[in-house]
Amino acid sequence: MEVSLQTSLGFWERFKSRVTDWRRMSVVSTVVVMLLVLFLVPQITPFWQFTVTEVVELLMMLFLVSLFVERAVEVIMGAWRGREKQELEAEAGIQRRFSTDGKVKEDAERAYEVYKAEFRVFSLLVALFIGLMISALGFRVLQPLVDPIAHRNLPGWHKALFTSADTFVTGAMIGGGSEGIHRVLDAFLLQFDRWRKYTKEKIG
Repeated sequence: MEVSLQTSLGFWERFKSRVTDWRRMSVVSTVVVMLLVLFLVPQITPFWQFTVTEVVELLMMLFLVSLFVERAVEVIMGAWRGREKQELEAEAGIQRRFSTDGKVKEDAERAYEVYKAEFRVFSLLVALFIGLMISALGFRVLQPLVDPIAHRNLPGWHKALFTSADTFVTGAMIGGGSEGIHRVLDAFLLQFDRWRKYTKEKIG
């Protein structure tokens, strides 16, 4: 148990030390993308004349896939790290109820909270990996919204970049969970309803 406590507490320190690296990577990625736009000057990719029903069907399929991935991640993480999580939770509960040493109680609580944060990070990474793999195999959300003829006529490098971006966006949405997709669907339907009411008022 002592090893688990030290491991969990050490995770948070390692996590904080990597935040700066992630920020640097974000800046570098932004610069690279802007340079690609400046030097390659990609043409506009036109949207397909899709209907609201088609968008809702696409998001519902994405929602269903995300539910499957969430359940798979629960099973994987439960089998991989579930026992350690239960031990830390039990230790925190015991210290909370019976320990009179405030520092020991605080350390146990902090170790459990840090481990939960670590558990969420690993779960997200596993979900992101599965989502990217599914997207790479052909299930994507952006390409169905693009004019198929225009997409077919894109230059090779443009099509490759578009497919890469589509793969990343779809994988991230799947890995992010069904709740986020549900919010996207709700926001889309809300805006469509507002637009329909606005159109009726303008016509009327």
